[in-house]
Amino acid sequence: MSTTRVNAVVAVLAATVAAQEQHPYATDRPIREPMRFGDGMINTEADVYGPTFTPDGRTIYYTLRKDRDGHESIVFSRFEDGRWTPPETASFSTHAYDKEPYLSPDGRRMFFASTRPQMEGDERTAFDIWVVDRAGDGWGEPRRLGPAVNGPGYDNYPAVAANGNLYFGSEREAGRGRLDIYVSRFVNGEYQPAENLGAGINTAATDTDPYIAPDESFIIFTSTRDGTRGEGDLYVSRRENGAWTAPRHLGDVVNGASFDYTPFVSPDGRYLFYSRGWGEILQVDLAVVGMDARRSAP
Repeated sequence: MSTTRVNAVVAVLAATVAAQEQHPYATDRPIREPMRFGDGMINTEADVYGPTFTPDGRTIYYTLRKDRDGHESIVFSRFEDGRWTPPETASFSTHAYDKEPYLSPDGRRMFFASTRPQMEGDERTAFDIWVVDRAGDGWGEPRRLGPAVNGPGYDNYPAVAANGNLYFGSEREAGRGRLDIYVSRFVNGEYQPAENLGAGINTAATDTDPYIAPDESFIIFTSTRDGTRGEGDLYVSRRENGAWTAPRHLGDVVNGASFDYTPFVSPDGRYLFYSRGWGEILQVDLAVVGMDARRSAP
């Protein structure tokens, strides 16, 4: 190998190492088309979806579908010694159907959906939203959020802003479609009654799986509305003067023919992570869809 080629290889490796020292998911060149993230370790033959990262980007939590008969759990992988570790089940994920974890921007709380009983003898089978707090290096005991958040039906895919405001998908009588996106505002340490985000976001179709920017400047979500190319596509809306703009389709580079869902923007604001089909986690540069979350401006 020529000296020039050796120097080029060394430069690429050095750039990759430098990028990974900053954020393990970072790459030395733009990701212009969606690629499978952590192939062989995070993306395997099993179904995986719903990624969320710790603030330093060095731990990923996600849903592992053990089978397609209702057995799912929340697992995590750490970036150690230059690679992602084999996934481990989160200490609090002891029920047969825990899914869709979402870390608060400060990493101190995790919200997730579960059919777990609230107490012994509880026969509830609908999904509710739960929360668990950090306890040292681990997690405490999960608790179900109250009736201000959880309704009698299907409540799922929570997403939380830096101020604690909680966005989530819900199926309830007051909705506009099968699933709508709601927000429960966090005021004086208490969640307030959930509010429908309204006709600017929700349609007669399914609108769900929100990612909310930490400063609530934009929201990315899944919808099956008219104009969707596949089974379900990702859209983005900006918040301007207290109102949501008309949602914009994220385009055919991001959205495929199957269902695209559970979006999450990397802590450094550079990448969009999301899921597709029965379960694979994809990564792409936000710049591909004309966004730069580092400036909170889609």
